[in-house]
Amino acid sequence: MPSYRVPVFRRLHEELGVVVCHSPEMEDKVKLSGDDQMDFPSERIPGNYLFGRKSLINQRVFTVLRKHRPKVVIAQFSLGVLTFWKLLLLRPFFGYKLIPWSHGIRNRDMVLTATSGHFAIVPVIYRLADVALFYSQARRDRIVRNTPALASKCFVASNTLDTKALQAARAEASEETERPFTMLYLGRLLSTKRLDLILEVHSILSNRHRVRLVFIGDGPEREGIANRNNPDIILTGAIHDTNISALYLKNADVMIMPGYVGLGIVHGFAFGLPMITCRSTEQGPFHSPEIEYLKDGENGFLCDSDPADIAAHIERLILDPDLLARMKENALRTVREEASIDRLVDGFRQAIEYVLDREEVKGLRSKEGEN
Repeated sequence: MPSYRVPVFRRLHEELGVVVCHSPEMEDKVKLSGDDQMDFPSERIPGNYLFGRKSLINQRVFTVLRKHRPKVVIAQFSLGVLTFWKLLLLRPFFGYKLIPWSHGIRNRDMVLTATSGHFAIVPVIYRLADVALFYSQARRDRIVRNTPALASKCFVASNTLDTKALQAARAEASEETERPFTMLYLGRLLSTKRLDLILEVHSILSNRHRVRLVFIGDGPEREGIANRNNPDIILTGAIHDTNISALYLKNADVMIMPGYVGLGIVHGFAFGLPMITCRSTEQGPFHSPEIEYLKDGENGFLCDSDPADIAAHIERLILDPDLLARMKENALRTVREEASIDRLVDGFRQAIEYVLDREEVKGLRSKEGEN
């Protein structure tokens, strides 16, 4: 139960009576658990990870199915999630409707010319399910173009964070009266995030401007950043308290993430930070579905994977405060209009209404309240 998911599941419970069933984390992973935040009905179920891989999880679902006798089961889906296959096999015995919720298409398959076997297999699975629920519109549209027969049963729950809480934290955070132009990175400190490019970009810009660089996160690359010993490079470590990280985001100008982009883009946009990243090529980066929130030149920039090109785009914003202000406002508008938590909840509601009638959907919340 990742901490960032807790508010999302809380809203799904409040709106639709969803009861989330989750398992303990892998012991050797960095602890991001939100178990202690679960102040709404949920089920902690036993589970194990095959070969130590998070993508190969097998959970014991039989007991919770007997306990709740659900009309609808929404399950995380990928070919390696054994829990989904068990739920597919148990569906005839319990009589529930099954909704897989996922990226739908691997990140690589959204970029590479030759699609993988995964892309060919997934539509077959969606035919077996009652509804398919995708993280993004482009993933849904790609599947439907490939398999038009799925059009009526494919829905989108735009993947996001608790944007209302983030916006509230932004409003409460204090703002520095004077500060240098600030770039901010938020996430795990991994080599795949191309932190080397960020440091090179900072070096280039620092030759011409005073630029501050803030890293929020922890991971294997931490020592390399700390050894820079540069007062304009700030390394905070991991911050899980939104109100604390808000102090840094409120006083930044752009979010920079040359490697693959995920939900961090929503976090940045909620604070009005344009996203600076690299466009996908067959060599990468292979962005997650949330990259669709980025409109090149409007609320961020898609650059070449080259420090000089990234630095040139950021320098445009340093030299043109009006352009920076417009992009900041566009980032905030994206959260309000496209990436709000309300849109995610609506996507779940539409998928559930497809497999149940509206009166049954209305009754889900009241029935959960009685339990």
